[in-house]
Amino acid sequence: MQEQSRCSRARFVPHICVGGELCPTHASEADLALLRSLSDVQDDFLDGFDWAALAAGGGKGGTLLAFHKCRGKAFVVKELSPSDHEALLRLAPAYVVHATRHRDTLLAPFFAHFHRPSTGVHYVAMGSVLPAPVAAVAAASAPSVYDLKGTADDKTLLYEGEKRRDVHKRFFNVGMRVCDLASRKCCRPFAAAADVAADAWAPGRRQYAAGKQHARDVRFPLPAPACAWMCARLESDAAFLRRHNLMDYSLLVRTYRLPPPGAAADPALAAAHEAAAAAAAAASSSGRPSLATELADGTVWLVEAGIIDYLQEWTLSKRAARCLKCMERPPYKHKSTEPPPYYGDRFVRTLGKKFTPAGRRPGEWRGRFPLDAALPPTGVARRRASSSWDGEQSSPFSLLRAAIAGLLGWIARCRRTPKAEARRAAARLLN
Repeated sequence: MQEQSRCSRARFVPHICVGGELCPTHASEADLALLRSLSDVQDDFLDGFDWAALAAGGGKGGTLLAFHKCRGKAFVVKELSPSDHEALLRLAPAYVVHATRHRDTLLAPFFAHFHRPSTGVHYVAMGSVLPAPVAAVAAASAPSVYDLKGTADDKTLLYEGEKRRDVHKRFFNVGMRVCDLASRKCCRPFAAAADVAADAWAPGRRQYAAGKQHARDVRFPLPAPACAWMCARLESDAAFLRRHNLMDYSLLVRTYRLPPPGAAADPALAAAHEAAAAAAAAASSSGRPSLATELADGTVWLVEAGIIDYLQEWTLSKRAARCLKCMERPPYKHKSTEPPPYYGDRFVRTLGKKFTPAGRRPGEWRGRFPLDAALPPTGVARRRASSSWDGEQSSPFSLLRAAIAGLLGWIARCRRTPKAEARRAAARLLN
């Protein structure tokens, strides 16, 4: 009855005040106003927004975003590209239906869609999928934040309070690629020098690569009901995004690790444990499983997650990018540019395995190596340490065969040949 009364009070708002400016809304406002009413978000929640706080968000698109707080709730105001703007106009009605039917959805909630008259740029205001941290928990433990897709683009954004700077190896970074080739494939006597040259050419690249490896290996221990709930939510939301031809979205995960109190009672740590227990009790009372768990050694884990950046549609440009990426070295299955059905299935299958019932795999959450220890061996040393390394894999002839196999696989895909046949053809060539 209460939800019906809120729905009846929801109304279309033709203008919304953002940072002292009156910004016209779009057609999607009729749907987003309903979601604001159901989420107890007032129409004036952007009055105190600071336009000067907009800054680059670090994504590939280069769009600006800023964080905003109002009445104890956290919001994100993000600039929209023309394609994302059109996608939101099409998605808004179905999205509001999905969000009202599944109130515990992991999708980042949209609350306003408007454009700024002075610049003509479109913006969206979203609720933050990572709520403001509890003060007691934040004081006792530094957070780690991961951007996960289940692909080779998984990365560590923040590790125990230390930010990881993005250092991408783009196709136009010729010097970085030459140094990487020298350290991995050939010129073994110069491998150490190539690693030093790579660090000088792109400082932070090796740390960034270590963060990507850690993001692929990380596991999040949770109670068994929370793991089942998380997998069900991932499946439901991914199915919704598949139906609307969307891909390239991410699961943003933030974790807090509270060490055991120990014999010497630390007041700050004790307060953090009490706050974690209170958060778990509040989640249980609301019908949502607790995303906090205590391991056998007394360590307490808190996990928060949400799906972001889900306005990317499967367009002709994405199809062309997929054809170009098929010419890169295998494995192809780890690319992010994939059709929505395959991307969604892989998203659920890969990320669902990261949420493991507490105690099933002790210690696996740190991956194969911790980021606070020395970096793993790179170049030839890493290949010699690997059990699959042999001298023939580094020969120029083997590299040529791999390139030909990749080209044949790409031609097979263009001809709509089943993937299994393409893999068998490549395997026969390599053997």
